[in-house]
Amino acid sequence: MKILVQVLRSKRDNSYNDKMVYVVDNSLTQETTDIENAITKSGELKLKFQDSQIRIIEYHNDESDKDRKPCKIIQLE
Repeated sequence: MKILVQVLRSKRDNSYNDKMVYVVDNSLTQETTDIENAITKSGELKLKFQDSQIRIIEYHNDESDKDRKPCKIIQLE
């Protein structure tokens, strides 16, 4: 199990009604295994990218397909 801290930036979606959508900026994604560390990083990123949303997700990619649980959003700011 990994904990990912992701930055979601707003972007205009030209394919459907020019609405604004949030897209994960993979270059800013940070990985940790400790939830407290993830919350600290989330706070730092929120100050740095005030126009973006920050989310913390629990990510299961190190388990077999049979045992893998779905990702779970822990926090969304």
